Order: sequence, then structure tokens, then C-alpha cells
Amino acid sequence: MKLREGFAFLSNRLGGQLGGRRYRRTSVVEIQHLKHLAAASESSSFAKAAKKCFTSLQNIAHSIKVLENKLGVVLFDRKGNEMLLTPEGMKATAAARGIVEQVENFDVMFVQGASPGDELTLAVGANLFAGIPSSAADFIHSYSDRLHIRECDCKKCYD
Repeated sequence: MKLREGFAFLSNRLGGQLGGRRYRRTSVVEIQHLKHLAAASESSSFAKAAKKCFTSLQNIAHSIKVLENKLGVVLFDRKGNEMLLTPEGMKATAAARGIVEQVENFDVMFVQGASPGDELTLAVGANLFAGIPSSAADFIHSYSDRLHIRECDCKKCYD
């Protein structure tokens, strides 16, 4: 699904009414919510999605709830421990995947333009309780000749 189609689907749902009732939509949809939706749809379990996203089950459940409230639809039919996407959930998941892919590829456009001698600056926040993804080790190895790593607090990362 193209980014424009994904936004169109989501914006139509955000501005509409369902069953004659206006839904209260005060929470902001974040890219993390869309990532959690994609992971939950692939895993059919909040617990498995949480492991995949290096977060807690509660964060996954919260993200799904925010999206359901924001869109005014039920995304998953919950039957015991099993979760099945509803038809609206399938549409939202397709839109979310497209948006996430576009966002994740956004920074690649700029990294590819870096010259071999350029120094790279990387600020990373990590949940040490969840561990560090193996892809981080691959990234560090790929740029080890020009990547400088230092531990600092959040304020220093943004300076």
C-alpha cells in the first residue's frame, strides 16, 4: 500500500463517525503504535509482539487500544489467547506497514549520501531490560571505522 493510500485510510477513519456516535479522539497516533500493530498482526499475540518489539505486553496493548479508539473500530477479535484481525484491522495493518516502511526508509536517503570519510553521529536510546537488538551489532560492525560510541544521558544525546 502506498503512503498516500495509508494516510487516506487512516484520515478517513479519524474524521468519521461510527454508528451515529462521535468517538473521542484525544490520543496522538505515534509511529510506535503502528509498529506495534504490525507486530501484533504478525504474531497473533500481544506477548509475542512485545518480544519482537523489545517492549512490554502492556505497551503493545496500549498501542492497540489507542489505535482502536482513534480509528473508532475494533482491530482484533480476541478469542481466549488467540487474536484475529478484523476486516478493518487488516486494512489498518496494511496502511500501518506502508507508513512504517516509508518512515524507516526516510533516513536511508540521507545516509547513502555520506562520504566514506565522514564521521557519523548516532544517538541511541535502549531499554537495557529488553536487551539490544542483534541488528545494532551488525550496524556497529559495518561502520566501526568511523563510528564513535559513548554512553551519555538523554540531554547530552540531543546536544
